[in-house]
Amino acid sequence: MKTLLKLMLSILLFTVSLHAAHADGKMTLVDPKKPVPKIVISATATEAEKYAAAEMQTYLGKLTGRVFTVIDDQIIPTGVIISIGQNKLSVSYHPEKLGVEEYIMDVKPNLLLIVGGRKPSNEDTNPERGTLYGVYDFLDSLGVRWYRPESWGEYVPSINKVSVKSGKTQKKPYFNYRAGLSGYRPYETPDQRVTGVPWCVRNRLNGGNFEAKFGGGVAPLGSHSYQRLIPNSMYYPTHPEYFALINGQRSNNESAQLCLSNKDLKTEFAIRVIAAANSSPSMSIVSIEPNDGHLWCECADCKAMDDPNLIAGHNGKVSMSNRVYAFSNIIANKVKAQRPDIKLSLLAYSTHTEVPTLVSELEPSIVIRATAYDGGYSDYSRDLRDTASKQNAAFLKVIEGFSKLGAELTTYEYYTGYAWWGPMPVVHVLKDRLKEYLKLGLKGSSTQANPIHWGPQGINMYMFTKLLWNPYLDVDKELDLYYKNYYGPAEKPMKAYHEYLENIAYKGKYWGSGGYQFWDLIGKAELAQMKTYMDQAKALVAGKPIYEKRLEGVWAGYEITRRIREMQWLETTGKIAESKAMANSILDFIESYPTEWVFQCSTRADMDKHSDVFFNSLMDHYLNLK
Repeated sequence: MKTLLKLMLSILLFTVSLHAAHADGKMTLVDPKKPVPKIVISATATEAEKYAAAEMQTYLGKLTGRVFTVIDDQIIPTGVIISIGQNKLSVSYHPEKLGVEEYIMDVKPNLLLIVGGRKPSNEDTNPERGTLYGVYDFLDSLGVRWYRPESWGEYVPSINKVSVKSGKTQKKPYFNYRAGLSGYRPYETPDQRVTGVPWCVRNRLNGGNFEAKFGGGVAPLGSHSYQRLIPNSMYYPTHPEYFALINGQRSNNESAQLCLSNKDLKTEFAIRVIAAANSSPSMSIVSIEPNDGHLWCECADCKAMDDPNLIAGHNGKVSMSNRVYAFSNIIANKVKAQRPDIKLSLLAYSTHTEVPTLVSELEPSIVIRATAYDGGYSDYSRDLRDTASKQNAAFLKVIEGFSKLGAELTTYEYYTGYAWWGPMPVVHVLKDRLKEYLKLGLKGSSTQANPIHWGPQGINMYMFTKLLWNPYLDVDKELDLYYKNYYGPAEKPMKAYHEYLENIAYKGKYWGSGGYQFWDLIGKAELAQMKTYMDQAKALVAGKPIYEKRLEGVWAGYEITRRIREMQWLETTGKIAESKAMANSILDFIESYPTEWVFQCSTRADMDKHSDVFFNSLMDHYLNLK
């Protein structure tokens, strides 16, 4: 009887203590007066699970200033446990039923469990990102942020005691395809690659062929590929008929398109697509996007594929959409016979942006990226459904039209300026676009993001990743954290600076695609106000190296803006020599700028390679003034 009473009393005391410990609905994960929890993974953990555990170990250590240990699940320890990935502690959660980007987080007495799916998928490379995403979501909830790829771009608060809300949650991304910095990286250095990929993964982007420890990724969609698949160096000598007929001659120009009506080309093209897929067992998406140029075939059979009444918004000529998407359907059918698991991707871009009129449906394996490009289909001064924007109305029509053709649809954006190295405020637009895309049933989005724009436009790149993960994010709250965490003592003037620019750019004058007309919004009064904020911010961060470094790239964007406007104003007042001198000073400034991830150009030859044709043509105009 006494034994029974003792047992009942011990259970009662345990229940009371447990209730007391969780009376506020939280579990104390880290207590400065108690031992740190052990991080448990499977004895046979995958590379991604090991990396997830290491990330948890590293950042909990940075948060609390304590040392955490990762152990395997052969012997389950006593005390508080952090369980990462599929192991003996997560079997009952049936992780095999979760998607590769889906995860469960469960907080119980003495246990924080995070486990993601790990099953084959025909859309991913080494797919098992769910556990990683759960870890990053948890760290995000504790205030950790990765604003830039470098070590000085991260923010980790100091916390003595970590309490976690009790209960179970299950999450997966809103969008299947999410690409920012990793979506367009032709100019990166090896060092930038080393820091850039972890930044993408930590911000839960999946647009890249990431290695196994990063959980793999969705192969980049829509890179220009006609030349890559059918290189003229290989095929032109023996099969000139595969290439575009231009002014009566088969073109050997690498930018020229293919003769899409040629029967033998279609067969060879499909063979090359299958070979590309077979070359990498993990590859599941192959781009069949045309070259980035306007030299289209003029032969009678190719022209017969066009609808003369369908006009391209890009240049006002006959759209190439009908021939491109008819050809893509044929290729999809041929590839499907041998590799039904492979998807084919291409952009709705440039002169093939329009919804085809002679193609009634697209093959299910085709993924389309509607591209918000040039003055025909891009207006970042307005919300997508703002009736004042004819460009956005046209883009919305493209999205809705391709959806009716049965395409799996994403978008390709320019939230950093392909034609502009100064500030480009688009956060209000981002807030609207991602919600609208979700309502329209889109499967994802990506943005062209060259490292050269990181300093002036880094806030866009960061906020895009946050909204791509959660389109319903409290943007104002996240921005306030950005200003506070990233700029530190310069929080107030930098908040005023960014908000001032947003107010200029949003619902005002149309300022073009890629930022190439943004400078028109900046007059002398605007420059003076920008300078005031910048001077205040620089004074507040003086002598504080990390904040000086973070501010430097934003200031560089202001300085580019100031010099370009001065150059233009000098010309309009007839001061030609002074205008040309200012043009040279702009190039000198870019060439000599020391900070990585701001302009990333060391010579003027680099500028020609790294900057867009719009910027180069702008500078050429002023350098050649007479």
